[in-house]
Order: sequence, then structure tokens, then C-alpha cells
Amino acid sequence: MSEPVAKAILLCEYALQDRSNRWSLMATFDNVVAQSIPTQIAPFNIFARFVDIPVKGVLTFQVEDCSGMVVWTSGPKIYELHGIQPAKVLETICGVPPIVAMAYGKYRVAVFIGSERVVDTALTVSEAGKNVPA
Repeated sequence: MSEPVAKAILLCEYALQDRSNRWSLMATFDNVVAQSIPTQIAPFNIFARFVDIPVKGVLTFQVEDCSGMVVWTSGPKIYELHGIQPAKVLETICGVPPIVAMAYGKYRVAVFIGSERVVDTALTVSEAGKNVPA
């Protein structure tokens, strides 16, 4: 079996799926500007698209702070691809509730299949009035 390949991981404020299963992602971002620390990050969504994914499995979504400490994790999201020849493509969304950032810097948003971390992306919490780190 081939390894799952992440084709996309995006953070957005809103996500809608139409009747033909196409996603519309609105207000994508990778940076949150905070006036002070600690600060509350408003709820957001994690969109992930995978190919060559196992036909059945469990996804978990996680947010880690600058030090690598887990600040939020989703419950297990069980998926099963259907059809005579399942496409082995999965597009999914996970809602993240408000979380508290205790420091400025790069946070990590990760997706796991089973216990394997398959993809992550950065979410930067930057100080108001300062340049966003590259």
C-alpha cells in the first residue's frame, strides 16, 4: 500500500460543501494578530485533502503551541471510502473551537491518520504592529 499524500491543508473561517461535494473555503489564513498575550484565537476550520489514503481509517486533528505542547486535539474522526473502486481521495473539514495562545510565534496544526502524523502547517500568532515572521 502506498503512503497517504496530503494535497492540501488549509485554515479558514468558513467552509461549505455543495451538493456535488465541492468545497468552498472562505477567509483562508495562516496568521493571527494579537494585541496582547494571552489571546483567544477565534474558532476556525482545518480543511485537508489526501490521495492514496487507506480505504478505512481514523483521522485526528491537533494544534500545538510554539513549544510543541498540544493545546487542542479533535476526537477521532472515523472515515470509510465507498464504491466498487474507491478513489482513495478524501476531502474533509474539522472545526476547531476557540483556543488560547499563551505566546507569540509559530503554532503547528497537524493531521494524523491513526497514530501517524501525515501533514502539518504553521499558524503564526504575531504581535499587533510588528511584521509577520517569514
